[in-house]
Amino acid sequence: MIVATRPLVDCVPLVPAAMEGRQLAQWDKDSCADAGFLKIDLLGLGMLSAVERCVELIAATRGERVDLSRIPTTTRPPSR
Repeated sequence: MIVATRPLVDCVPLVPAAMEGRQLAQWDKDSCADAGFLKIDLLGLGMLSAVERCVELIAATRGERVDLSRIPTTTRPPSR
């Protein structure tokens, strides 16, 4: 994810991503950093380690293992 002070389309060449509604910057991470953008790597090793630790903590405190592949991608209000 890249964060800029203006719309990215005004700052960097973009191309459509495979996922509908998403775009990719054509610059590499170093060029984005040189341009002053804030780049956030949400799936970096540190973040993956944090997710793994959360799964372990849930298992230790609740006695149940979270299956990350079964977490819904949309949220629905609880049924009453």
